[in-house]
Amino acid sequence: MTISSNDTLSPTFVVAMLLVTVGVFACDQEGSPDPEDAELMDHEDDEAFDDLIDEPEAPVWDDTRDPVGGLTAEAKDPVPLTGTSKVCSVYVPNDWRDTILMNDNNNWTQCNNFKMSVGAPNLQLGCLDDSGIHFGWPGTPGGPPGLPYPNCGW
Repeated sequence: MTISSNDTLSPTFVVAMLLVTVGVFACDQEGSPDPEDAELMDHEDDEAFDDLIDEPEAPVWDDTRDPVGGLTAEAKDPVPLTGTSKVCSVYVPNDWRDTILMNDNNNWTQCNNFKMSVGAPNLQLGCLDDSGIHFGWPGTPGGPPGLPYPNCGW
């Protein structure tokens, strides 16, 4: 192959030629590595070289890692619940239920807004305390639901 000064060389061709040239100088006439250069290629005892070629270890999944937020949770003794909290529970009978904590200043209207936003036909107001969740009776459609007992401020 003859290359004139007017020819444009592709980057791939130039890289290939460099690799061939390096290979020719590193090998003897038969294409075997030159024994004089063998010392340059021997990296068995070279720890710095090993660090460059060692593959990183696969990460070990930590069951305490939250895959979404990246936070870790440590197992601790449960802390007793003090006081009560309002809960709003919306549901489709015999299908699904979603219960969320509400702020102390929320009333049943905010719970009803949540019910409508998720397409649930029913809601129940509840109070969470150290003995569990206590629900009031479901209200009539469009009307206020029954209050839980004991009532936590609904």
